[in-house]
Amino acid sequence: METRSQTKAQIGQKPIQRRVELAQAELVPFRAGRLRWQVRRSASSEELGKLLRNPDAVLGSGAALLANSELITMARIGPLEAGGSELVLRRLNYGRWRHRLRDVFRQTRVERAFWHGLGLERAGVRTALVVAVGVERFGRWPRRGYLLTEWVTGAVSLKEWLERDKWLPRAQVYQLAELLAGLHNAGFSHRDLKSSNVLFGERFQPYLIDLDGVRSYGELSERRAVADLARFAWEFARYPELMKGNGRRFLRRYCRMRGIEDAVEKLEAEILKPTRRRLAAGITKWK
Repeated sequence: METRSQTKAQIGQKPIQRRVELAQAELVPFRAGRLRWQVRRSASSEELGKLLRNPDAVLGSGAALLANSELITMARIGPLEAGGSELVLRRLNYGRWRHRLRDVFRQTRVERAFWHGLGLERAGVRTALVVAVGVERFGRWPRRGYLLTEWVTGAVSLKEWLERDKWLPRAQVYQLAELLAGLHNAGFSHRDLKSSNVLFGERFQPYLIDLDGVRSYGELSERRAVADLARFAWEFARYPELMKGNGRRFLRRYCRMRGIEDAVEKLEAEILKPTRRRLAAGITKWK
């Protein structure tokens, strides 16, 4: 039987590169008073400039709100120009002072999501295309932050799919395994891998969203990879037939993509351990 150190060494045997941010030449700064933006050069346009100057007007103009709370306001907005894509504008409201305090000496959540989105794109990991990020500060005190991304056309979340069908076709099981293997091979972890944060686009390819929970590592440890996969496995706890039929297929494809085929059984035991422990304790929600 493999030891824990041996399995960890196998997982680390594939060289994992840190994310490479887009060169500064590919981004352009845009300033609207105290609100400072970084914008993809390829997305710059007059109509986009109007949005960036007054994003609150867009959020308050009857746009289709997707969320609105003391912490976040998010809306789906139409294309800014003919032939363009629909967009999602997200505002970080800072409804709790401790959240502001945490971001005084570091990047805000929206900035981290923006840079991680660029890093995932560079690594070939599908996510909603990030367009621009803006933060307003008084000195170092953050007042508000904005993230603009493209809308994933025809998207349905994994959560919606499971609630509707209680099943996934084998092709989508394999695509999910390849998506998470690509994430981990690139040295990233998504610490909030719940089913609502995975979207299937119009071609039924999966996308990762809600990049606040993404972290970048030089080399992903076994412990971190298992934590991600255990969190993801919890989403299928209510669908035992799906887990029975496709859980091992998912893991075999994941391990093959990571070059660790001989770690399947060991990883399966580690991944399912927290799920079984929670279910045995009568816990029905992950916390």
